[in-house]
Amino acid sequence: MQGHVDGVGRVLARTPGERWEVVRIALPTGLARYVVEKGSIAVDGVSLTVSAVSAADVPEPWFEVSLIPTTLRETTLGARAPGRPSTWRST
Repeated sequence: MQGHVDGVGRVLARTPGERWEVVRIALPTGLARYVVEKGSIAVDGVSLTVSAVSAADVPEPWFEVSLIPTTLRETTLGARAPGRPSTWRST
């Protein structure tokens, strides 16, 4: 995926699961209203579906994506540690 960058967030947490891993990413406050659950978002050039999102008006908004083993293995997202920045854009 290519295009402009809407924002830069940081990985807040990674929660491994049996079939996927949930990655929570911080959102810039001014852009939080544009991210919706089940909407599309590109993170570090990878097109993903938003699996959860905080309310847009909380002090530190965030969204989550659920990454399957193939995505973890074949993209940079598999090694992105909490605290590290990630670029994203809503699609």
